[in-house]
Amino acid sequence: MAEEETKTKVETEETSNTFGGFNNKYVKGAIAAVIAAYAAKKDPYLLKGFQEKVDELEKADRERRNKFIESATSAATTEIARNKLRRLERREKIAPEIKRAVENGMNPIIAGKAYKSGHLPTLMKLKLKNANLNLNTFYNVADQYKDTISGFSETDVIEALAGPTLKLDNTFNNLKAPRRLSPISNLLSDSTDTSAQDEIQQNIDAQTPSSDDYKSIDYSGIEVSDLGTRALASMQKVRNITANQIKSYFTRNLSNVLGIKSGISSNGEYVFASDDKINEGYGMKIQSIMSKEVEDLITKEFMSPSDAQTQVFNKYFKSTKDGLKINMGVVGPEGLKILPKGWTPAKSKGGNTGSKTGGGTGGGKTTLSSLKSNWIKKKADLLKQFGNNKYNKKYQAQIKTQGDAVRKQYKVLGGNESDIDLTY
Repeated sequence: MAEEETKTKVETEETSNTFGGFNNKYVKGAIAAVIAAYAAKKDPYLLKGFQEKVDELEKADRERRNKFIESATSAATTEIARNKLRRLERREKIAPEIKRAVENGMNPIIAGKAYKSGHLPTLMKLKLKNANLNLNTFYNVADQYKDTISGFSETDVIEALAGPTLKLDNTFNNLKAPRRLSPISNLLSDSTDTSAQDEIQQNIDAQTPSSDDYKSIDYSGIEVSDLGTRALASMQKVRNITANQIKSYFTRNLSNVLGIKSGISSNGEYVFASDDKINEGYGMKIQSIMSKEVEDLITKEFMSPSDAQTQVFNKYFKSTKDGLKINMGVVGPEGLKILPKGWTPAKSKGGNTGSKTGGGTGGGKTTLSSLKSNWIKKKADLLKQFGNNKYNKKYQAQIKTQGDAVRKQYKVLGGNESDIDLTY
């Protein structure tokens, strides 16, 4: 009769809306109590032995659980220590580069932006080539961000770039405590019990307090400027023109507009070759200034050599219906004061003394026709110089080098450079 009553009570509680399903720990507790009460009535000695065994198993469960928590805590703290070491290694790698950038005049925040974008090594190479460069001008800072960047030190930037120590997020979610040996504990345990995981996390928090001390930095208000873009691009290219070639480029043009002679050196570059020392002096002075301006545009504004030459050329020369002329507004009395008031080009190559009426001792004005005929004669002279051997490598090199120079002058005068024949 008692057995039937017990069965009826269990079935009632299993299906009860108040206590939930069989897995409810309160239901399990009630079942255990009923079983114990029933066993006590039937055989008190059996219950005593059962309790002693349960106590033994409960003790073993506690020891196993403690070892489990101790091992898991140890493994986690070891990994956290590794992560802290990795952060220290990141910091030690970053620190020298940021410090060097700041020593070279960079704002710490801008140096941090350059480091994050991978530009800092290139900027340091540019600074090494030109100590006067202000690397901060290579970046634009948004107006609303300008007050912010002054609030961060060199150390702040280094710590922020190193970032936080990697946390062990969600490490224990899938970690299961050892199965309990005690049947009572197993009966009363809840499948959603996370007490072991919670205890491990508490141990870790107690043993490894956070040592990361850094401010988060927002770099979104800092962008590379147009100057910075050109500077960075310049380091990816090999310069294809020398300082002497720049001078040569301006020499042939200055010779034409000043009305004096020029010649071609053995390496194919134009040089002044006039007996009119006054106008040649003007030309050399203007040439020097123009060449320096091109160099400054290349090295300070990071323009391409061709763009730099074009910009300077357009400043010092102007095209008129009568051909190319020197810009007196730039080099005359109202400008650089190189050419005197009333100056006009020499009427013949080498004859002008710098006045309006200069004399004439030269060989006439260079024209497309004279350039072409002179080149034909020059080719013949070169061939004769190299023993009439068209296959001589030095002969071929001279044809190429000097021919290119003549072609450039021919083009300046308005001709089609292909008219200058470079065949051997």
